[in-house]
Amino acid sequence: MWSANGKVARVRSIFRPDTMLLSSSGTSISTFQFSRSAFPAPLSEVFSRFKPVAHAACTACHKDPHQNRYGQDCQSCHGVEGWLVLKGVAAQRAFHEKTRYPLRGAHAEVACKSCHGPFPGIRATFKGLAFDSCTSCHVDAHLSQLGKPREAAAACERCHTVQGFRPVRYEVQDHVSWPLRGAHEAVACFLCHRANPKLEPRAVLVRAWIGQR
Repeated sequence: MWSANGKVARVRSIFRPDTMLLSSSGTSISTFQFSRSAFPAPLSEVFSRFKPVAHAACTACHKDPHQNRYGQDCQSCHGVEGWLVLKGVAAQRAFHEKTRYPLRGAHAEVACKSCHGPFPGIRATFKGLAFDSCTSCHVDAHLSQLGKPREAAAACERCHTVQGFRPVRYEVQDHVSWPLRGAHEAVACFLCHRANPKLEPRAVLVRAWIGQR
């Protein structure tokens, strides 16, 4: 880049968070603050070409974080407002169909932030999220009373479905710890399984998890 006095100035990429434009004498002209998470990383952090600059496609400047798995039509999902801003709810749902975890049941109605964040003190995460079991995302509402995570006795799908936490799919024959006989079959669950104040300290994590969402 040429400075006002005709001498070449040194330029550092505006994609770096500490970017600074220097004159030929080394004095600072301006400083830019750029968020690394706002857009994909640039192809290079060392460049100073101003004309001509390729701009026919997003990938002329940005790396493809999807590694061409979804084609090169970036604008079909993303806009200039920001890399993490997807176009419309329909686009967000359609995009998830291409991932290893397509959204089913009630998951399709959950806000992206509820799973990906950001949460207080935790930045948004879109890659590497575990999803091999319900407890990868959800806290155990039963406070491990039915068994430890990933144990067969505590398998969420025994009673719940992706359509929602309620209604619960639990029949009389499933009550194996104390088989229900006669009039016991008609007794409401909460009349035997009553609230226990001693469990409240263990419920703090559950309430905190719900509060973040």
